[in-house]
Amino acid sequence: MTLLMVKYFRKLSLLLGSFLMLQIAFAQRNWNGYGLELNAMQARVFKHTEAFKAPIPASSPLIELHLVHKTRGEQPWHPLRHFPQIGIGFSYTHYGLDSIYGRGYSMYPTLQYRIAEKKAWSWTYRMGLGVGYLSKKFERYNTWDTLNNMIGSGFNIYFMAVTDLRYAINPHWDIQAGLQFTHFSNAATLKPNLGINTYGFHLGVRYFPIIEDKRVTIGKDAAPQLLDNKKVWNFRLAYAINQSGSGDGPLYGVYHTSLMRSKYYRHKNKVFGGVDFTYHKRIYAFLRNNEIYPGEERSHSYNASLFLGNTFLFGRIGFQIQSGVYIKNAYLHDEPWYQKFGFEYYVMQHPKGFLKELAISGLIKTHINKAELLEWGLNCGF
Repeated sequence: MTLLMVKYFRKLSLLLGSFLMLQIAFAQRNWNGYGLELNAMQARVFKHTEAFKAPIPASSPLIELHLVHKTRGEQPWHPLRHFPQIGIGFSYTHYGLDSIYGRGYSMYPTLQYRIAEKKAWSWTYRMGLGVGYLSKKFERYNTWDTLNNMIGSGFNIYFMAVTDLRYAINPHWDIQAGLQFTHFSNAATLKPNLGINTYGFHLGVRYFPIIEDKRVTIGKDAAPQLLDNKKVWNFRLAYAINQSGSGDGPLYGVYHTSLMRSKYYRHKNKVFGGVDFTYHKRIYAFLRNNEIYPGEERSHSYNASLFLGNTFLFGRIGFQIQSGVYIKNAYLHDEPWYQKFGFEYYVMQHPKGFLKELAISGLIKTHINKAELLEWGLNCGF
């Protein structure tokens, strides 16, 4: 075992030991249904575009520490969502060829469901979306690092998806093996933004110190009244940043507004539709600098679209997907349609009064597999 791996295992042993000490200290009141999972993955970077210039490392080992909780009905949305397992994950990736790729550190909330189960065996899937940091990024003036044309930012969005086969040794210990996919990207906020994708096979173990499978019975009537066939008018304001040209180019703001009508259904979903308007400061500057459409630059610097979407609600947190069709394209924008996905956090949900809901949102806008921007917004419902 290399000295590097010894150092990693020392750190993991310290984390595991600290966690077990907390389990002992708070076992009687705080840790029922909580567990700790450790996964080791032999990953590999893959080129998903010809623009990816750097060589592929032979191996990119990944280690994940995952704090997980078995929901038992403590919140109204738990039975409505069939008692998923929720958690927070921390992962470390050593991409190999360290002078080019560096290392990746990430933190992300997770949601896990059982696809099928039989006796002690279960087949599960898990997803996580959070933030990540890369120790190496694109550098214009370093001859060697021009090979690193994948990402132009240190802090990025991190996405992971896992499916695995699990075996319960006893009520406290599980072992698992499966496939895992990870993705680093900055959603085109800074250039370049090809992203770093890995896939691979993982092995792991999970421990629950205290297990009480007795579930709390909560009926649908316990869900917030707002989630019962309520119709709401929503107005959303959002802001994003785009970089012009190549890496280290100027940054420009993107201003976005949405007007939509939404309806809650089945106590756990919200369907919505409306119109989007997006103004691109970068396009305006380009038209001005190149004397294109003189005097009409602003009218050619925005696009408009019609869209439909759905928000999957997990208490105050919503996971949103959306698809739209352009009814007016900005200059040099010729895509017919787009997609958005991300999260909303509901600061307020109230069935009565003028302001019925208030949410903070973070959405990634893409055109199939090409990201355009990451927008942060405030969504008001009336």
